[in-house]
Amino acid sequence: HSGEKLPPSYIEECFAHRRETDYFARRGLSQATVDRFRLGYDPQRDCVVLPGDGGRGVRRSVSEKRYLNEKGQPSPLFQPELLTASSQSPLPTANAVPVFLLEGTFDALSAEELGYRACALNGSGNREKAAALLRQLPRPAPILLLTDNDAAGDAWAKALTDEFPWLYRCPP
Repeated sequence: HSGEKLPPSYIEECFAHRRETDYFARRGLSQATVDRFRLGYDPQRDCVVLPGDGGRGVRRSVSEKRYLNEKGQPSPLFQPELLTASSQSPLPTANAVPVFLLEGTFDALSAEELGYRACALNGSGNREKAAALLRQLPRPAPILLLTDNDAAGDAWAKALTDEFPWLYRCPP
């Protein structure tokens, strides 16, 4: 999943077109979730636009199962601030609200739809970006890993749990 810096005007324009596709509904997302995360639709490219951190985003084709971004661009994390916020809660770790770390933005959006807090790597290659954030934590946090059921998911989960043994990997 590559990501690119998307002009704010493009993201807003795509957000204005969000109701011109049923793609979000087909993925199980409510209009409230679409609005909350400012998901958009680009009718010229027939793709959905998923904003990420730092003004970056990913575009996914509506008609094909593929991403449309420029190759070689690092993909943005989705809601990375949740990784660091989870350890700053005044509640004891046992009472803190858990955060799910998932592989894809749609996985995280589905978890958010169900009322959970979730962030996403936007591709297993972003493991190091997540690890850099986890290294900044002053103490362990209630972060649950939920991977894709494939070799790439196994690899990023193993690498993170090897370095951060307090992470919990949910069974596939």
